[in-house]
Amino acid sequence: MIESFDYNKLQLRLITKAEKRTSPIKAMFELTYRCNLKCRHCYVVPPKDEERGTKELTTKEVFLILDQLAAAGCLNLGFTGGEPFLRNDIFDILRYAKTKGFNIIVLTNGTLITPKKADSLKELGLNKIDISFHASDKEIFDWFTKTPGTYKKVLNAVKLLRDRGIEVYFKATAMTINRYDMLKMRHFAVEKFGAHFRWGPVVTPSWDGRKENLKFRLSVQEASQLRKEIQKDTEIEFEKLDALKKKNRRPKNKKRRERKIDHSRLFRCGAGSTEAVINPYGEMKLCMDMPEPKYQILKGSFTEGWRVLSDYVRNTPPGPTYQCRDCELSQYCNFCPAMGWLECGDASACPPYYREMTRTVKAETEKIVERRGKR
Repeated sequence: MIESFDYNKLQLRLITKAEKRTSPIKAMFELTYRCNLKCRHCYVVPPKDEERGTKELTTKEVFLILDQLAAAGCLNLGFTGGEPFLRNDIFDILRYAKTKGFNIIVLTNGTLITPKKADSLKELGLNKIDISFHASDKEIFDWFTKTPGTYKKVLNAVKLLRDRGIEVYFKATAMTINRYDMLKMRHFAVEKFGAHFRWGPVVTPSWDGRKENLKFRLSVQEASQLRKEIQKDTEIEFEKLDALKKKNRRPKNKKRRERKIDHSRLFRCGAGSTEAVINPYGEMKLCMDMPEPKYQILKGSFTEGWRVLSDYVRNTPPGPTYQCRDCELSQYCNFCPAMGWLECGDASACPPYYREMTRTVKAETEKIVERRGKR
């Protein structure tokens, strides 16, 4: 009898090994910043001279970088944008990446996927496709993207992909325009298309510092309430699966384990230790939302760039605005320098919105621990 295999445990082991040998286990490749939609919450701002992609990597240059990524031991590779299907060579890139053995995911708005392209994606055997989904209502969806006909094209793309057995993830950002539509959106994805549904409440300022899009951001209270509603909505679906797992489940500690936090380092995420980001011009960055530091791979090598950025991560201490050392919320907080940079123009800063969100998480976690203690 073949034993079941836990891919989550495998992923955790790979990440741990990657951290020890400081090599990337996954990378996000931004193939273009161009997009055929104008979503009202979008934070991506391409350089003014980049509207037509005049400085984007050529097909050959993308291949050279993929060669180096594979040689460095990268396993998981995401292609995103902008809209990656705006590149005429997207399928050449995907085919080449597949020959390198990457576990591939494509993040797209779905509007450019045709039957022929869906067939090609099926032939490539891609692992999954992420499609942005903003509302279950056609009028709201098209208004939000500022592009008539978007809703119909997106759902057509999902159907084309699902009919071919391709795994699809609906990716939704919870906002003021769809806050009371999220449960319907989730059921729409799962029940109508047999797709997965992922969501989050994070709306970030634009890369150029503008914050007009934050008017679509949910309040901390709204985001917290929605999280509870979606969690409750999913509980019934997982009851049977949960019952099967109970026999093999380890008892949970009633007390929450404290995390060890290294306050000598500004970066505590996978940036520069297990994860890499490459933009459309061949520049490696720590994060999609951090403009600096960056390294031009084709003027050196991926290995050298990774060393430079890894050294930066290991040797960059927090600045004077850093508050985590004495903060009561630090055990519950996923401190993110990129959010500090976007919100406050300071990677060491603690944005008030995320502080309040963490305070809510702390309160909810303590209630859960208290309930467990009374059982």
